[in-house]
Amino acid sequence: MDKVFGLPIGDLLNALAIVFSLCALMLIPAALKNRVLFRMGVRNITRRPAQTGLIVLGLMLATLLISSSLVTGDTMNYSIKKMALEDLGKTDVTVELKNKRTNATTGQTAAEAPVYINEEL
Repeated sequence: MDKVFGLPIGDLLNALAIVFSLCALMLIPAALKNRVLFRMGVRNITRRPAQTGLIVLGLMLATLLISSSLVTGDTMNYSIKKMALEDLGKTDVTVELKNKRTNATTGQTAAEAPVYINEEL
């Protein structure tokens, strides 16, 4: 798995780390400046441990579902590509003639006569 949503994993990881760092740098000074708001936001963790556990479990389950769907999609993509390449074999291009014409000078049909294809087509 080299790409997620068409983006290289390394670039995506770096971008997400930068976004997380910026968010953390913005929240830390706000928490230090307004300690009352920070305490109000954190106090329910100790007051309602069951609800906190359910919320954390739900977030973990959502993350698991999203990551497993991405892995399943990548596995299906790999399997389909592998089967298609195995069916094609080692051919790059397959050319078939639709109309068999007889060459006027040699009397051979087009399938027997050497056929040249213009590369610009």
